[in-house]
Amino acid sequence: MKVSTFKMDSKIISVFILISVIVTLSYAGEEEIKTIGDFLKKFGNINMEEVLQNDRLFQAYHKCFLEQGPCTPEAREMRNVIPSLVKTACDACTPEQKKEMKKHLDYARHNRAKEWEELLDKYDPKREILEKFLSSVPDK
Repeated sequence: MKVSTFKMDSKIISVFILISVIVTLSYAGEEEIKTIGDFLKKFGNINMEEVLQNDRLFQAYHKCFLEQGPCTPEAREMRNVIPSLVKTACDACTPEQKKEMKKHLDYARHNRAKEWEELLDKYDPKREILEKFLSSVPDK
């Protein structure tokens, strides 16, 4: 009777160790985004024009950002940083990054008005921060 208990305990321990190793390995290669600077370093090379102009890609990101659909790991990380970007009006951004962001936000505001309003409802319901940001960044 004691031998079977030992076998059962060792199987449970083995499964626990295996799960621990898998979880550890799955997180080992990921860079955790803790600051807006980390976000900008990791995602600064995403072709946002392609996302904005491709309806399928745009809708996938949009649904993720509104928590209405699945997210790629990258989109989920972006969604997690959006509140900080909005709250700080991207204070950590360089002037060039702000200009680039303004260009994309203006495109979304003029060409994706319905989706723009939905994002504002979620992230800037009083319509104060993003408008202030957009008006503070020169066009050129």
